[in-house]
Amino acid sequence: MLRTEDYSTSQTNLRDSVRTKTDLNVLANYVAEKIDSILPAPGEPLHQASHHHFSTKGKLLRASCALLISEAMSVNTKIALEWAVGCELLHNASLVHDDVCDNASHRRGELTVHQKYGIPTAICLGDWLISQSLQHFRNAIFQSEIAPSIGIDCFTQALSALSLAQSREFDGTSFIDWETYLSVIDGKTTPLLNLAFSGPALLSRSPVNKVEIDRAAKLLGRAFQILNDIDDFNDGHPPKDDSSDLYRRAPNAMIVGFRNSLTGKTMSNFDTWYLSGNTSEVKLWRRKIVNSRASIDCLELARRYVEEFKRLLLGNSISAAFQPLTSYLELQLKFRLAA
Repeated sequence: MLRTEDYSTSQTNLRDSVRTKTDLNVLANYVAEKIDSILPAPGEPLHQASHHHFSTKGKLLRASCALLISEAMSVNTKIALEWAVGCELLHNASLVHDDVCDNASHRRGELTVHQKYGIPTAICLGDWLISQSLQHFRNAIFQSEIAPSIGIDCFTQALSALSLAQSREFDGTSFIDWETYLSVIDGKTTPLLNLAFSGPALLSRSPVNKVEIDRAAKLLGRAFQILNDIDDFNDGHPPKDDSSDLYRRAPNAMIVGFRNSLTGKTMSNFDTWYLSGNTSEVKLWRRKIVNSRASIDCLELARRYVEEFKRLLLGNSISAAFQPLTSYLELQLKFRLAA
């Protein structure tokens, strides 16, 4: 098992502008083991559901970025770990709740919690993860020298923005233009990324440009979400009809990109069908979207967001700390644009 000292030792070479895969794995593995250590034990409530959800932990990008940014800002290692784990727990809480809202059948190749254990258990697990994330944020805040209210505000503002943006999917808002789509994505995806990015700045009390960090979270969050949206139209892994973004009229860049390419009567026909809520022609319109230029246009937009991020004035050490996320995005873009 990794220890805090192991992570501290691994930092020796992390100050180089180029991180190795091994370095990043050390960070991710430590966070993964930390999460495992706090999950309910056998016989305790939520034991099965929590271990099922975390049987695969995803890419741990937020935690890895939080740790590297903390290092760049000279945040104490133990404090940085508390904040990073808090970010990952809150992110996973949002995934569990989001799967319920979307009626998603699978997450990371496994049945979603609500599909395997029921909606009430999934809601309880999501709530428990939020409480655990707050505990870790609290630990980080009280071990640092910042005013507690500042740190807690960072958490509550992120959770509030996320909840409000998520609720817009169910209030009748249509998401067929870029302005509306981006406003929701900036509320759903950006806040939790920004928690991982700006938290270390608060904990270190470093004189960093918060505007630039906020902008970084928005740009990378948009690129990340657009790539996820394309996956919803991936015929290799099609979702159930009733869980797809098109069926639910949920915000999706592919839908907006497709609609933006239409003109005249074709656009009018799509708008009429989309706004009616009729689901009888979902497969027809899905084929049209998949066969259009929407994926190419969306990939190009995501690429532009990554390129704009690179032009931000963050400083070399802080810019390099974003590598887990930027490397993932660039690899995905390279692979998909070459296909």
